[in-house]
Amino acid sequence: MTTEVRVTNEYYIRIIIVEYISVFFSTFGVGISMIINELKLYHKLDIVQENILLSYVMFSTLALVLTLYFRYQLYLKWYMYRGLLTEYDNLISTNWWQQMLTEQFIVIISPIPFLQSLKYTEVNKNWSTSYQYEIN
Repeated sequence: MTTEVRVTNEYYIRIIIVEYISVFFSTFGVGISMIINELKLYHKLDIVQENILLSYVMFSTLALVLTLYFRYQLYLKWYMYRGLLTEYDNLISTNWWQQMLTEQFIVIISPIPFLQSLKYTEVNKNWSTSYQYEIN
């Protein structure tokens, strides 16, 4: 087995590890969000507890954004060692930055503690009804 094959296999294993880390952080964030919603439903969550849980969600979101960046960087290195890209290629020259930013933007749309008190209220005067939507 040549050195190049070993290096490409090593980068592939690193990519798989980063994928597992991403799955952990996304699952952790979704799990905490489900806990928050269930506790809110039964009115067993005060504002301090909710802020602490939302902080965990925000941490997992930021960690997921970072792991997405690391994954794309590892893909670049892996493709370089496989000979599919040159050493001068980067996220911008390959146009992978668009995909990465799209994924990161989708991940960022999650519960954030400082949006907790924001509410959207819509009133329909014709039928005397109103609707209130909580941002978080």
